[in-house]
Amino acid sequence: MARAKEDAESALHKKSEHLASLALAFKTQMSTIVELADAINRENLQAIAAGRMPSGHAGNISRAGVQLLAVINDLFDLSEAEAGHLSLDETEIDLSLLVRDSVDLMNDAAAKAKVSMSIEGADSALPVRADGHKLRQVMFNLLSNAIKFTPEAGQVKVSLRTDAYGR
Repeated sequence: MARAKEDAESALHKKSEHLASLALAFKTQMSTIVELADAINRENLQAIAAGRMPSGHAGNISRAGVQLLAVINDLFDLSEAEAGHLSLDETEIDLSLLVRDSVDLMNDAAAKAKVSMSIEGADSALPVRADGHKLRQVMFNLLSNAIKFTPEAGQVKVSLRTDAYGR
């Protein structure tokens, strides 16, 4: 009984840590979106006043929004899993493309943390059967944690490899 209580308390603690990590990611991404929107508004007003074309920073807002949406989806999936309603939508996806896209999405966060990122072994297509959305969330969480816990001037390296049987 005591061991079961300890296990339950440990699981609750891990859940709380995960929720705190998600809340921080949510706050960080929302702050980025607000800051970028303010910057775009200022720059666009200045450009229009000077007779120039407005800037193209909307892509940065879009990327931050995608990251924020991933955090929100992660929170939703956590609640669905706890309720026993989580399901997988498996399709054939290109794992190399998913990894490259994930690293591209996290490049801004890595730059802010003064961490370099690289990819190895993701040059050619690697078809796998998986839930692409959930796998993207896993990649986002792994890369977020890698960036967060890598010291300044450190490197996060993502490597894809297959064994002799192509697995």
